[in-house]
Amino acid sequence: MTWRKIDIPTLLLVTIVTVLIWILAEDRTHESSTFPGTVKFDVPGEDLFLVSPSSHGLELEIDGPPKAIQKMQRRLRNPILLPATARDGETSDR
Repeated sequence: MTWRKIDIPTLLLVTIVTVLIWILAEDRTHESSTFPGTVKFDVPGEDLFLVSPSSHGLELEIDGPPKAIQKMQRRLRNPILLPATARDGETSDR
């Protein structure tokens, strides 16, 4: 039995190509998930204006790479703030 010498450049090239394929495969992988969330209307001078409702629940369907979905899921733990322009107006009896 003869021992072969390890070909370091070939081993290094194969390792690099394998890692690149894994990174591309992860980026190209898509999944779809649905998450609950909350939208909160942010009004400057909240003590001067009435916003009804001040927040509203919603459900988001997210499609994309797993890392992006996980990132969005972390962001949805807190309410999404939507700035609202406040102005004087009439009140309604609802």
